[in-house]
Amino acid sequence: MANWLEAGRLDPSIWGRYGKYLVTGFLALLFQSALIVVLLMERRRGKVAQVWLARSFAIERVLTQLSTALADCPPEKLHVEIETSLRELVDAERIDEACWTGFLESTHERTIYVANRYSDSRTPILDLSRMPWSTEQLIGGNTVVIKALDDLPQAASPDRGYLSGRRVMSAVLVPSGSGESRGVLGLVCTSAERSWPKTFVGRLAVLGNLIRDALLRKKAQEAKQASERRFRDLFEQVPLGIALEDLEGRLLFVNPALCSMLGYTAEEIRGMRCDHFSDQDDAAADWALFQELQAGSRATYHLEKRYRRKDGTQFWGRASILRVPDQPPGGPAILAMLEDVTERQRAQDKWTQAQSLLYELPSRLIHAQEEERQRIARELHDDIGQRLSLVMIQLEHINRELPIFPSLQFGDFASLLQDVDEITTDIHQLSHQLHSSKLQHLGLNAALNEVCKQITQQHKIAVIKELDDASELPAEIQLCLYRVAQEALGNVARHSRAVTTWARLTVESGMACLEITDNGRGFDPSSATQGLGLASMRERLRAVHGEFRVTSSKGQGTKIVAMVPFEEDIALGKVS
Repeated sequence: MANWLEAGRLDPSIWGRYGKYLVTGFLALLFQSALIVVLLMERRRGKVAQVWLARSFAIERVLTQLSTALADCPPEKLHVEIETSLRELVDAERIDEACWTGFLESTHERTIYVANRYSDSRTPILDLSRMPWSTEQLIGGNTVVIKALDDLPQAASPDRGYLSGRRVMSAVLVPSGSGESRGVLGLVCTSAERSWPKTFVGRLAVLGNLIRDALLRKKAQEAKQASERRFRDLFEQVPLGIALEDLEGRLLFVNPALCSMLGYTAEEIRGMRCDHFSDQDDAAADWALFQELQAGSRATYHLEKRYRRKDGTQFWGRASILRVPDQPPGGPAILAMLEDVTERQRAQDKWTQAQSLLYELPSRLIHAQEEERQRIARELHDDIGQRLSLVMIQLEHINRELPIFPSLQFGDFASLLQDVDEITTDIHQLSHQLHSSKLQHLGLNAALNEVCKQITQQHKIAVIKELDDASELPAEIQLCLYRVAQEALGNVARHSRAVTTWARLTVESGMACLEITDNGRGFDPSSATQGLGLASMRERLRAVHGEFRVTSSKGQGTKIVAMVPFEEDIALGKVS
């Protein structure tokens, strides 16, 4: 300034006169410029705030509208409300696409809702399977905010390449939920880079969770409706009679099968008590069990009893009664299922009768066999045996009158006389085997002693006996044990090659037990085919409600045990 003054460019008098005004103007100009800059900045911030307020208002409006719409939205219209909300979000944000993708891991099911600004395509712009880094972040519960592709880290190179190929400039992906059910709310912009403030992203998370929860409710409602539909179909179509009752036994709901079974219409049967259909003879047992069900002491019971139809006819039914837990007062608390088992009961009765006849048949056959044995023995002893004895007496009389010589002819006659004597003896023995007169007149002990003596004499087998007094046993039991002993000792003589046999009879505590044991070669009961003798012994014991056991092994002998219960109290000693 001084140089200018010296150069004559400015009159010192002029600067002295006007200098202060010049400085003041310059400062005022600077202040005005600064004020303009501040006002411009405030205006810009105001516009940014206005934009942010508009964005906040838009998403809050979407949240409010969606929440209101979902409050009473039927499941079949849920997708319309979700797509409408996403489209409003697209319009408010001026983006290209808003998409919500849901995953249900248990069924690998995917649900996709897309709102595209320029088309009605249902295919989203982004495929998360092509974005490994972003997918990993979302699975971990992290939001992926992409303001610009250059903001992505180095690890997200595949994602950056894929987004660049799809011409995506900016996007935000917000995870929803966790565990089995997950979802992702994505906003995509292909026209410009966008900022995604944290507050805005937080509201997007609320929107995503709102959509996810609505879809879960929809799925739960659909599952409930499907379950109710299946139950209704089962209730209506199953051939089993089903009724829902209250705790007093009054019928609230019945299915057609039960109405057909009882002969009533649904209107007639509704309100009746369950005991109205029971036969009086069976009602007491059913009512006692039902009272336990009422009191909660049992949860279920099953009962077969007779039921009465409307026309008075009866049928057999199998009832299964179950108490339904957690029911409101006055609601159905009892589930009853009724099956008509009349035909099965008739078949059971016929089978029981057949079993009874089959059980009695061996006893009748054995009884008939004993009668036939007794008749044949009597015929052999009283007729043929006596006639042979008379022939024997006559031959002996002739033998005494014959001359001594010639001995050659008379020797043959003597041999014939001996043969007739042996035949007579064999017939008497056969008669005793068929029917023991000692058993009939002297009792079981005498008969067993005779059998053991015959085995010893005829087969050279030592029989060691230990026999309790069995004289007071019923005749049919004595006969049964005698036949078992006779058959068992006969088997020992024929098959065992034994040297010694033990016969033991005990009678005590209402049980008669016969044991026949030998030291013979034995056999394998599991592999051997049972002969007629073992089967006969078993059937004889079954006819008197006895038990039959066979114990044997190769080289270790055989033991046969026959046990028969009896009612009389017997105090007996030992006899030998």
